[in-house]
Amino acid sequence: MSRPGGSTAAELLSRAQANLDGQREHALGLLAGDVDRLAALCAARSPGAEAEVYALSSALVDIAGLLSIDPFYEAAYSLCETASHMEAAGTWRWPAVEVHVRALSLILLAPAERSPAAVQLLDGLKAVREHAGRAG
Repeated sequence: MSRPGGSTAAELLSRAQANLDGQREHALGLLAGDVDRLAALCAARSPGAEAEVYALSSALVDIAGLLSIDPFYEAAYSLCETASHMEAAGTWRWPAVEVHVRALSLILLAPAERSPAAVQLLDGLKAVREHAGRAG
């Protein structure tokens, strides 16, 4: 890049974006698999699964952020925050996780679309997040 006649920054960015776009379908499959794993954790409600919920939601945040899938990213981040707040407060509530997992499943149908329905889902997750971390 520093040599004369090398690629410009714009060309390098364009190639990087093309490479990311080429991985989009694979990444969406990874997201769907992690959402399915979260749903299985919700169904099992195994003691000690809280850390796995956080790890999976954190992985969702990473992939969705890399691909700029904003509504999905926001929902996954909300799940991370919810899990963190519940663990810190000692008030783990599986229904709060289940609501997030269902929302992630719905958003995954159109992960980058900021539709009125997606906005409503995200607003609802905010309310769940705020309530879930409260003691009692």
